[in-house]
Amino acid sequence: NEKFLVYMRNNFSYWQNFSKNKLIEPEIFSIISKYLKSGDIYFDVGSFIGAHSLYASRIVGNKGKVFSFEPNPYSTDELKINVKLNKADNIFIHQLALGEYNRRFKYNLPKIHGVKTSLLNKNGNYKKIIIEEKTLKSFIDENETNPDLLKIDVEGYEYQIFKEIGRAHV
Repeated sequence: NEKFLVYMRNNFSYWQNFSKNKLIEPEIFSIISKYLKSGDIYFDVGSFIGAHSLYASRIVGNKGKVFSFEPNPYSTDELKINVKLNKADNIFIHQLALGEYNRRFKYNLPKIHGVKTSLLNKNGNYKKIIIEEKTLKSFIDENETNPDLLKIDVEGYEYQIFKEIGRAHV
C-alpha cells in the first residue's frame, strides 16, 4: 500500500476518503493493473496528488518509468511529498499542462485549494498564474519516450490534448 499525505485544509473531500482507506476511482486502478506490466512507461496526465502515479510506479518497477503531469502548484507540492514518502524513484514529476500548444499562459488557480481546477475554468474565485503548456508530441519527442499506457484526467481539457494528437498524425 502507498503512503499519502493529503492536507485536510487543501483537499478535504480527498482527505476524508484517504483517511477512511476508501478507494477513489477504482476503475482507473483496475485498468492500470490490467494493462501495465514491469518495465512499462506510464503517463499520468492530471496526476493531482499522485494516487494513480504511485500505484503505477509499483507495477512498472525499477525498470519502468512514470511521468506525472500536474500544472497546479499546490497539487504538485503534495505529489512531490507523496513520491518521496513512497521512495518512488521511477516517478518523474512535470509541473506543466499537456495540451494543444507549446506556450506559457495564464492559468486560473483557485484561491481555495481543493476546488477542482481546469484550464477551461474562467468563472469563480481564481488568481492567475503563468504556467507552461506542451503538446504531448513535443514532450514525447524531447524526452525520447513513448507511453505504454496513458491516463488523462484534466477536467474538460482532454479534447485539446487529443486535438493536437490528431493534427500531428494527419
